[in-house]
Amino acid sequence: MQSLVNSCRTLDTLTELDLDGLPRRSRGLAQVMLQSLRVVYVTPAETREAGYLELDHFGSSIRGFSSHYDLIGVAQRWLRDLLWDYLAHQLRTPGSPRTRSSYDDTRRACLELNAFLEVSAEGGGRDPALLQADHVHRFLADQRHRARNQLPSLVVRLKSGEQHRDRDDLAFHPQPRSQDHAVGPGER
Repeated sequence: MQSLVNSCRTLDTLTELDLDGLPRRSRGLAQVMLQSLRVVYVTPAETREAGYLELDHFGSSIRGFSSHYDLIGVAQRWLRDLLWDYLAHQLRTPGSPRTRSSYDDTRRACLELNAFLEVSAEGGGRDPALLQADHVHRFLADQRHRARNQLPSLVVRLKSGEQHRDRDDLAFHPQPRSQDHAVGPGER
């Protein structure tokens, strides 16, 4: 504790603390304190911008959750913002689910759509103005095909921790994007 206090003497805020320069036990204490202070130092708008929810901003206590709920895996900013807004609304609503599964299911659905758009939509689906009804129909058909045939999710995690995303894994192959025309079949 004294080592942590000594390291903080010249700082204006705890957020300026160099955790790497602390002994292991002091670093652990500092991390716990920073996690508790994150709700004070970061606004909900800043968490939306950064791609996560800070559940303590909503006064929510959900079994199985830490206060930090990561949404950054959704690469399309517009989709991540919609997800953040929806989950924030759920957290503010009396009588909303207080178990982790409903929030995880919603995030997983957005991750599935994210993965599908990355391989099937122009520009990886990052511009919603370029999306068409056909994208929705192909995504829903792919989801039904996966469920019916017990196929893995588009966002299955590999042992390396990376997401498995392969356009050849789509049940209903999308039309190639213009950048795909220059790539040979064995080079994907």
